[in-house]
Amino acid sequence: MAAPLQTALTTSAGLEPQAAAMVTVGTYPTTLSAPNLQRVVNLMFDFGSLPKKFNVQSIVVKPNGS
Repeated sequence: MAAPLQTALTTSAGLEPQAAAMVTVGTYPTTLSAPNLQRVVNLMFDFGSLPKKFNVQSIVVKPNGS
């Protein structure tokens, strides 16, 4: 991790240096897994965050050539 960010996390956010060193920043998936996203939708419905379930496949756009 970049030293300035680690310093900010320890001084401003109050994290211990060991915890700040474990923070990962800027690593995001470059692909989308519809089944994984569907699990999130189902859980959100089960816990009352969504009024109804929906099929994720209906909103996922597939790239050309797939």
